[in-house]
Amino acid sequence: MKLFDRRPAEVAERRIPGHWEGDLIIGRYLGSAIATLVERVTKYVVLIHLPSGYKAPQLRDAMITQTSVIPASMRKTLTWDQGRE
Repeated sequence: MKLFDRRPAEVAERRIPGHWEGDLIIGRYLGSAIATLVERVTKYVVLIHLPSGYKAPQLRDAMITQTSVIPASMRKTLTWDQGRE
């Protein structure tokens, strides 16, 4: 795992597409969740429905399924937001 400030320079410069930032939105009373992925150059957004829960195994499986349609050239890095807002 690498922190935001330790990513390669090409990620920080936002010149090359394929680098993503992920976050998790948890609903009221912890009853629902959606993962968000935002591509840093194009600002393309992928919303990942998490009907089976939002723990690591469920999130991993949903991400694999729902991002498999993204071309491999657009799947270089993913930096996950570690904050608790």
